[in-house]
Amino acid sequence: MLQWLLDEHIARSTVEMLRDLGYDVKWIVEEGLQGADDEVLYQLAVAEQCVILTLDSDFGQMVCIRSDRLAGALILNFKPRNTEECNKRLRGVLERVGDPTDRLIIVSRYRIRVRPFSAE
Repeated sequence: MLQWLLDEHIARSTVEMLRDLGYDVKWIVEEGLQGADDEVLYQLAVAEQCVILTLDSDFGQMVCIRSDRLAGALILNFKPRNTEECNKRLRGVLERVGDPTDRLIIVSRYRIRVRPFSAE
């Protein structure tokens, strides 16, 4: 089953929406890792083969330059006006793109970019 790791800036309603959709979700807030360094979160995602959902574009750079791969990364590259906008956009991305595994997905307000992880 696909497991997600959501950073601390993702709202509780988004956590609940993904769980309602049947996903296994770990939220940094519930894990007690608020304020943890990006490296700690990246290593956790690699170790547990999670797809990271974040607002932090630094993860996109990490995915591109590192050899240790996480399951996938979905970066919301815009500041949502509210949690409803975030949830609606995320749901639309998942419907359009499908399984985020082995992909870097960068979502702006009006565009979705999908970059498959290169074959190792």
